[in-house]
Amino acid sequence: MLFKLSGGPLVASARVARVREYHALSPARVATLQRTYGARVCAPAQYWRQRRRCRYAVVLWLEDVARLTAATATPRVPRQFGTAWIACSAP
Repeated sequence: MLFKLSGGPLVASARVARVREYHALSPARVATLQRTYGARVCAPAQYWRQRRRCRYAVVLWLEDVARLTAATATPRVPRQFGTAWIACSAP
């Protein structure tokens, strides 16, 4: 996974080790997610308050997280016009 600043350069990379999807969430289930993952997500309380009515969630476990520099940030990511996720071929 590559992390890019909005309108800026690539700043980090990581390998997604695990994915967990949650469906049909309720405010109570979002509160359970906050208790379960909150410390590791490192999001402020406002983040969880704003999402208490969300119906879906995806939790990603990352490994091999690395900061990229100008020398290591070689992949060119085309403009996505607001798309949150894009698929890139493996290097």
